[in-house]
Amino acid sequence: MPTLYTLALLLLLNLLPCSIAHFDPNLGLIGDAKITKNGSFLQLTDPSKSSPSSGFVFQKIPFIGNSFSTDFSFSNGGDGLSLVIVPSDHFPSKKHFGSYFGVKFDTFSNHVAVNVNVGSLISRNKNLGLNSSGKKLHSWVDYDCTSKRLEVRLSELGGPRPYSPLLVYQVDLGNMWKGQQVLVGLTSSSSLQVTSVYSWKFRVWRSVPKWLHSQPVDPNKMENRKRFHRVSGLVFVTGCVVALASFVGLFCWVIFGGNNNTEVVIPAKRDFRYEKVVNMVVVEDGVKN
Repeated sequence: MPTLYTLALLLLLNLLPCSIAHFDPNLGLIGDAKITKNGSFLQLTDPSKSSPSSGFVFQKIPFIGNSFSTDFSFSNGGDGLSLVIVPSDHFPSKKHFGSYFGVKFDTFSNHVAVNVNVGSLISRNKNLGLNSSGKKLHSWVDYDCTSKRLEVRLSELGGPRPYSPLLVYQVDLGNMWKGQQVLVGLTSSSSLQVTSVYSWKFRVWRSVPKWLHSQPVDPNKMENRKRFHRVSGLVFVTGCVVALASFVGLFCWVIFGGNNNTEVVIPAKRDFRYEKVVNMVVVEDGVKN
């Protein structure tokens, strides 16, 4: 990582506006950093020059305890890449940075480290592939001002954003700068190889988005939810089994249970006759019989 003195020298140079796809529109280039001829990405180092360092810087940001998210893609052909946040009012009159924060992707040691005021506080030395010249990587750095939690993720370019962070660190950045304007930048030490950056976005959040959390806020609630889903699934499966058994039983009864024949007698048709009844009255001697 460049020394603080080297970074101070860089910030004395003129900032050049940067307008390129996949980058925020209000970036400034510092020192040897330049846009490539085809305009598709940035180079932080120039092997043909012997300048001590190079990089490019983001806009000044009022850091009033806000949360932020930044992601960038790069190839680490040089000595390494660092995300740095420094107070802007220390340039150029003062000789020191004051409160300094950085996330370092170290090529030589093949690790990622969080640095506060130059000292390295935490690092991970997994098989990161940082020392593979020209390998394209993608990193996400998220800070939650409520939990004071910083998360760093890393994957190969084109891969999904990892659910589990590579690094987690508790730090109160709001208390570190107390509402000062800060400069956020990407920088790389000069070397015989080129360090390139293909994209970079930086966003400040007043409220923390839900996707920023890699873990549930309340693990007990998550466990209760899983238990509810398991019970619901068991009840559903049991109901399906009972319904299927009832259907099979009814089907078997209809097919095999009708052996007792019952004779049904249907009454035969009957003929209907009409009879004419004639009443005869015989009168004898004036008396009706």
